[in-house]
Amino acid sequence: MQCANKCLRDPVFYRCKTDTPHHKHGFKYKAYPTYDFACPVVDALEGVTHALRTIEYRDRAPMYDWVLEATGSRHVEMVEFAKTQFSYTILSKRKLTWFVDNGYVEGWDDPRFPTVQGVMRRGMTVDALKDFVLTQGMSKATNMMEWDKIWAINKQKIDPIVPRYPAVAEDAAWLKLDGPAQPTSKMEKKHPKNDEIGERLLIHSKDIYIEQEDAQAIETGEQVTLLHWGNAFVDKITRDKSGKVTELVGRLNLEGNVKDTKKKIHWVPKLDEQVTHLVLREFDHLVTKPKMEDDDDLNGIINPQSVVDTKAIGDPLLRGLAKGSMMQLERRGYFIVDRPAFQPGQGMTPSEPMVLVKIPDGKSKDMGMKSKVDPSKLQGAAGQKGEKPEKEAAAGAASPKVNGDAKAGKADKGDKAEKADKGDKADKGGKAKAKAAPGKAAERPLEDFSRLNIRVGKITKVWPHPSAEKLYCEEIDLGEGAPRQIASGLRAHLKQEEMEGQLVTVLANLKPRKLVGFESQGMVMCATSADGKVELMQPPAGAQVGERVVAEGLEMLEADDKLNEKTGKAPWEVLRPGCVTNGSKQGTYNGAVWMTSAGPVTCKSVASGAIS
Repeated sequence: MQCANKCLRDPVFYRCKTDTPHHKHGFKYKAYPTYDFACPVVDALEGVTHALRTIEYRDRAPMYDWVLEATGSRHVEMVEFAKTQFSYTILSKRKLTWFVDNGYVEGWDDPRFPTVQGVMRRGMTVDALKDFVLTQGMSKATNMMEWDKIWAINKQKIDPIVPRYPAVAEDAAWLKLDGPAQPTSKMEKKHPKNDEIGERLLIHSKDIYIEQEDAQAIETGEQVTLLHWGNAFVDKITRDKSGKVTELVGRLNLEGNVKDTKKKIHWVPKLDEQVTHLVLREFDHLVTKPKMEDDDDLNGIINPQSVVDTKAIGDPLLRGLAKGSMMQLERRGYFIVDRPAFQPGQGMTPSEPMVLVKIPDGKSKDMGMKSKVDPSKLQGAAGQKGEKPEKEAAAGAASPKVNGDAKAGKADKGDKAEKADKGDKADKGGKAKAKAAPGKAAERPLEDFSRLNIRVGKITKVWPHPSAEKLYCEEIDLGEGAPRQIASGLRAHLKQEEMEGQLVTVLANLKPRKLVGFESQGMVMCATSADGKVELMQPPAGAQVGERVVAEGLEMLEADDKLNEKTGKAPWEVLRPGCVTNGSKQGTYNGAVWMTSAGPVTCKSVASGAIS
């Protein structure tokens, strides 16, 4: 009792619990060892050579050694290190529980929480977490970190492998061009420097949306560059009484030199029924105090505007992305899908837009919020003016400018980021290679049904192939803005009028191929009976064009961008034998029913038929 280290004065080595049953043993045991006794004994028994412990337990280290000596246990070396702290961040489980219990966050996976699930929901990758830990090493000095470094490392990882898409804020201006009378499409690389992640459909329309900020900066008669299209002259600009640009009229100059223009702007085709309605969500810190103290009153330091939402209009193809998919929105920054457009068993309504969460990139330049939070204090931003985290992590920039509505407690921040030409440059110091990210679709087993991208489509036009007597040529609306053209060998089985206007299911991630000179961009799914009868596999009347077909009871992950068709590597060849109709004429995969938001996919009369 006279020991200078008070931890060694009559230490408590066990607790007696006689009134509450143990969750596993019930009332069998009455005493349970405390950490001070159990840890050294268990470490010795399990063969631990070095026990790693943070320095706040330094006073208890002599007790650890005393227990080993008193019990005659094998010696274990104690190694102490300082816990890594983050500014504006609470790490106490007790205090984090208070936020959960009082409804200030959605749960332990809230993107504002410093939990693994929280930061990964916000777009952190496992590789970035590992690299960050390895850069820290072990030190006994107190380490107060800003968030910029870890997010800058993460930006290195995702920039070379995430696709690019356009999106504009909801207050966008309408630019009328002398473009195609009907929307046309072409294939465009998803990433300017990484061919391996595939292509996407780029839709050209005579009417497009551009950012209000871009519209305000354009002068009458000025030539601008429309990214992924070409140059255009703006001949007329119309504003309302408040000064907002409501309409611009221009003409394409596709032969113009992009070097002659000062403004390079992104755009979204004005196809109001096909565009993807978005909520762009950005998060700030939960608390307003940089360094937490034990006696802090949490009620006094809660950030009431830690979430800001910006409503936006996105490329039609965004609606096909699954939860957890990452992308770069051109000139806005990096985002991750938090709520997809289509959810299994549920239809989409205008009140349920797709939710994209902003992934911080480690830079504070031009960051801002309507909540008036100091930009340099934003989570994921540089902690001090003039700091350049990219020197440590070789991270690139995104310079967001907020145009959104702040919400107390559960609002968020929309933002605009750096210019597209800078945003598309992979970091020279980055370690990530231009290949599919670990765990992506192309790396999953061939028998994973979710590698197939089967979509609901509507046949808008059918005509006989001019030189192949077995083929129909079709235009099918998959909710992408412009229809896909597909060739099907159905002329011997279905009449033209039996196909026009029908809802169908389409395997949409086959590689385009020429069929007797006609480029086919998918496959219409049909059931074939044992005697050769062929029928369309069709969704119910209430199914939405463009929604993904899922297999009931199976986890539906992100589909392959394009299915590999090489022997031994082709998912469809492995999956096809399991795709059959059941006794109720429903499409199935190994017994799991094909489902849409309106119900199962069926054919008219073919039971136990092969689907292809």
